[in-house]
Amino acid sequence: MPFKPIVFSALVLAGCGGVAAVKPDPSMDQSKQLEQAVKNLSSEDASQRGIAVATLGAAGPAAKDHLADLKKLESDSDANVRNLAKDAIKKIETAN
Repeated sequence: MPFKPIVFSALVLAGCGGVAAVKPDPSMDQSKQLEQAVKNLSSEDASQRGIAVATLGAAGPAAKDHLADLKKLESDSDANVRNLAKDAIKKIETAN
């Protein structure tokens, strides 16, 4: 499945702790998308870190150079970010 650019906004469900919607944005190219996501991995805002992690996971193999950054987030202070990081790592490592 080819990478689809994703807008850096998402609906975070109150009480559910999950990124509910990450919408494709055809106006953003993949390299800019990944560059912004990597920057947002270190955001003080857990929801921004979560969106960044989900974006890298959606990129699949294109984000393999950022696995080390994602693995650091497996011990993030936010449980949602930790879970998203684990999912993203799995997607990147198992994608063809």
